[in-house]
Amino acid sequence: MLMPDPEILLKIDDRLVLLATIEGLQRIEVGKRLSQTWQVG
Repeated sequence: MLMPDPEILLKIDDRLVLLATIEGLQRIEVGKRLSQTWQVG
């Protein structure tokens, strides 16, 4: 499974691992979205 079920909610003490570039994280912080250039297969 590449992506978790969207119905799963994180609870206290759960861990979330996010792989991203610094630039990507900075865009998330300021709310800037780019067009989708990727695909999950």
